Amino acid sequence: MLRQQLSFAMSCIEFALLGAATMAAQGPASSNRSQILVVWEAGSPASNQAPEGNVPLNLERKAESVGFRLEIRAFPAREFVQEFLSAFAAHREPDIIAVENAGTIQGPRDNAYGIVSIASNPDALSSLIQVNGSLSELAGERGGRQFLVATSEHAEAARRFALRPPECDTSIVPETPVPPDLEQAALRMNDAYLRTPLQLKEYEDADRLTTEGVRWDSVSARETKACGSWGNDRLTFVLLVSTFDHEDFVGQPPPKSLAHGR
Repeated sequence: MLRQQLSFAMSCIEFALLGAATMAAQGPASSNRSQILVVWEAGSPASNQAPEGNVPLNLERKAESVGFRLEIRAFPAREFVQEFLSAFAAHREPDIIAVENAGTIQGPRDNAYGIVSIASNPDALSSLIQVNGSLSELAGERGGRQFLVATSEHAEAARRFALRPPECDTSIVPETPVPPDLEQAALRMNDAYLRTPLQLKEYEDADRLTTEGVRWDSVSARETKACGSWGNDRLTFVLLVSTFDHEDFVGQPPPKSLAHGR
């Protein structure tokens, strides 16, 4: 058996949507024009300056490749919260938001910056679906977080974009392709890991490889792609990229999230 001959490790990049939001079904993007997704960006409360508001070139190309176009509007943090809550009340909310500071989403009322966060409106907060990985290029130099807005006009289209087919990162892909038998083993292990780490026990070698992990409830694994491998006849690492969605396993608001990662 494979596990008797080879100690195997996966370097797995999970792109996921953490949590399941109910979204109205939308038709596919027109074949004659791109579906426009509206993105609002918020700067840091510390500076209260607006981000540049440019669409990252690489993300723009990815969007175009799957039939979408991104339009970005940038705000200082204080103005962003006010505009978002007003837009939410009027059902004019953006499809995607990207914030530099989590305090913009759920900061306390008595914060040092004197701004009211989106959490001041529980319904607005619960409409947010955190995305990890596939929209990370919207983050500024200081990082940040990205969310879909489940109540937006094009929410289902934004979800499709966030959960687009996994792509290998050409800057880190190993040169060695994955042998077919090893690829199939890696895909089975990855699927077991995403659904529940306890399923990995059947792949263990007591003398060489044991697993530990925290169960992720309500995981919906979607696609996985093998991007390359490196190692020798005793230890091989396989780089995988996956898409999945699941409920927020930390149980903290916002209660829904999506992720796309590796």
